[in-house]
Amino acid sequence: MKYIIEHLDEELSQWSMWEYEQISKTVGKGSLIFTNIKDEKENNEKQKENLEKLKKLGTVKQEQVNELKIDMKKACLLDPSAGKTLCPEDADTFDFLIFGGILGDNPPQGRTEKLLSPRLKGIEKRNLGEMQMSTDNAVKTAKMIVEDKIPFEKIKFIDEYELEITEKESVVLPYRYVFDDGKPFMHKKLLEYLKEHPFD
Repeated sequence: MKYIIEHLDEELSQWSMWEYEQISKTVGKGSLIFTNIKDEKENNEKQKENLEKLKKLGTVKQEQVNELKIDMKKACLLDPSAGKTLCPEDADTFDFLIFGGILGDNPPQGRTEKLLSPRLKGIEKRNLGEMQMSTDNAVKTAKMIVEDKIPFEKIKFIDEYELEITEKESVVLPYRYVFDDGKPFMHKKLLEYLKEHPFD
């Protein structure tokens, strides 16, 4: 199975990079393709640095996913608005799973449906439940379903995780996370960042 992340944010932010690192560790560099990655010609050193890091995590393409030479009949778009939930049997149908690489909004804005679906007309779609997930959690969930053959309803999740900042302060993250080794599936550096900047 190949996992395609169509980068939909304007910048390649540090937050996105943490999620993309998690994805690469989850599925492996050889199974991961990043699309719609613009070559940073502007004098933005951080963006250039992140682009070089991204090349170590998977295959990087400037083209949009709809411009790739792949059989779209063998591809599936993961879209929260889809009528069917991804299931283990879908591994027999699809060779490519496509995700919108986008930082979430609360409430959800349906940006995968608005920004990605119109360019992939006629493509098969699947959802991963009703709650919004970060891209790394969506990929991990999908891999558990199609490769590990675990049905969606058997996967353990934690919803709206409450992160303790101090004894008196906490912040609720309004997303769904895979419950992994007794904690939400999240990059360590992202957790540290949230503790230091809880209300950004």
